[in-house]
Amino acid sequence: MFFRFFLLFSVLAMTGCAWHGAMDKNFYAPASDKPAFNAVIGVMPNPINPPQSVNYNGGKIDIDLENIGYAVTASLDTVFKKAKLIDSYSQCPECQGFVLYQAGFTVREGQAKKARMTSGMDLEFLNKDRQYLTTIKVNDEGEVGSSSGIFSGFLSQEQDGKEVLAAIQNSTTKMLKEGEGRIRQNQVIADYFSPQVTSVAQPSAEAASSDQPKAEKGVNFQNYLNATVVIRSGRGFGSGFFIHPTLVVSNYHVVGNSSRVQVKLRNGKVFTGNVVSLDSQNDLALIQVPYQSKSFLDFDVQPTIGGEVFTVGAPQGFEWTISRGIVSGLRNLDGIKVVQTDASISPGNSGGPLISLKTGKVLGVNTMVWAEARSQNINFAVSSAVVQNFLIETFKRYGLSPSELNQ
Repeated sequence: MFFRFFLLFSVLAMTGCAWHGAMDKNFYAPASDKPAFNAVIGVMPNPINPPQSVNYNGGKIDIDLENIGYAVTASLDTVFKKAKLIDSYSQCPECQGFVLYQAGFTVREGQAKKARMTSGMDLEFLNKDRQYLTTIKVNDEGEVGSSSGIFSGFLSQEQDGKEVLAAIQNSTTKMLKEGEGRIRQNQVIADYFSPQVTSVAQPSAEAASSDQPKAEKGVNFQNYLNATVVIRSGRGFGSGFFIHPTLVVSNYHVVGNSSRVQVKLRNGKVFTGNVVSLDSQNDLALIQVPYQSKSFLDFDVQPTIGGEVFTVGAPQGFEWTISRGIVSGLRNLDGIKVVQTDASISPGNSGGPLISLKTGKVLGVNTMVWAEARSQNINFAVSSAVVQNFLIETFKRYGLSPSELNQ
């Protein structure tokens, strides 16, 4: 677990004499919860030395980075088999993951001259190859001390300092506790550190490798299942599909503003994908994956109303689910060309392909459900014509062909 420790402290109204204090390395009392993941992780401070003190109204408090490292390590010990505080990756060859850690505390004047502290903490998880998995973000806000005389001059500098120090320690403890809960509930972390345990039924290895039934007109469901992926980002999860051995198309609202996302293949392998291009207006995203897929899909830009279609995705987390329907209409919604379908689409299907049963090609990228009262089976996919224009513009912008994006 790589531990990027970047403490950003800022305090208003800094005047007067100084008080010197330090954080206790044992201020965090870990819970006795049973570890959720049978994995060893490494906790490592940032080799770049960040600020290590807080100035508050003329006082100064030393923040020992190693002591906070002890606290984070103790916290992660409640979730993983073992967390190790290390100075470099080489010190933990047995580590199955790393975390980059970032925290910040700001003390400011609140109402009635009371002091308030705003705190934030990021835990950025990496796999054993130091590739990005996911980030856990937690925040905290509250008053500093009971009497809060920092900005009113009622307390001595030493007492002020003790209250700020206690607030930092209490806030850190609260954020670590909240972080533990979010780590346990995070599906990306669960998928990586406990691949044998999943929240929904997965296709068996035999099912994945056996012959699959073929649809009308020679459509091979096996190829479409293998070409579809599950994508997880800081915004949640959705679907996507390969259009090239290394390129995946999905929705913007699945990826958000993430630069990297987790891409899970049907064979169980998980990769970190780099977001190459985003189109928020048309709800499209292009992701590059360090993998050579043998299954990828072509586009059909001439959908036929009434034509039979099917979708592949992860509705409500049920990964690699197929549903069937027809093309119900061709629309223009808020300036976006879409294909309307009655094929079932639910949260988790977003970003997956809408495929013609006749041609076996992609008619659109599933994007949304019409959710007004009394409406049923009114779903939409971004037209393949729009997707193709998005890809052309992406390649023009980078001056690359799809094959060159793989280099």
